[in-house]
Amino acid sequence: RDLPLLWRARELAQTNTISTLQKAIATAQKIPRGHQLRVEAQTWIAHWHRQTQILEGQPTLDKASYQAERGNYHTAIGIVQSFIPSHPLYNMAQTKMTQWRVAVTLIEKQRDRVDQDLLNRAGELAMEERFTTAIHHASQITPGRPLYDEAQAAIRQWVEEREKFWQNHSSPPEE
Repeated sequence: RDLPLLWRARELAQTNTISTLQKAIATAQKIPRGHQLRVEAQTWIAHWHRQTQILEGQPTLDKASYQAERGNYHTAIGIVQSFIPSHPLYNMAQTKMTQWRVAVTLIEKQRDRVDQDLLNRAGELAMEERFTTAIHHASQITPGRPLYDEAQAAIRQWVEEREKFWQNHSSPPEE
């Protein structure tokens, strides 16, 4: 009498939707403990529970991937951090998170190189007494960047040097 229950449960699970998997689990759970098919039913229940978790978790993983594809790596990382180690998609989420962290690191290194180039060029311009242009270059280094404080200190110095230069000359220099 338990075999029809198991067959019905397996039939329900074939469509592989959350609702049909939940119905399949509920049907298979009707096989009482101690019955011959209970162990097989429990195996199927575990499998369908895992499938349900995957179906429920996939939109979250997709949402994170969507954010990463648009360069929003920190948002994507925050989204996948919701997966707990026992979740079937946890390892995949961890792999993606690692990839996105590498991408963030590469982007930051590139920005650091750009900032260093800006600061170097600004210094060259200041040496040529082209202070306004030097200040403009250094001002492109935004708050929160590693060279920001150094750029701000240089800007303050070049503003002072520009003022002294203008005081020593009757008119401001052509930039």
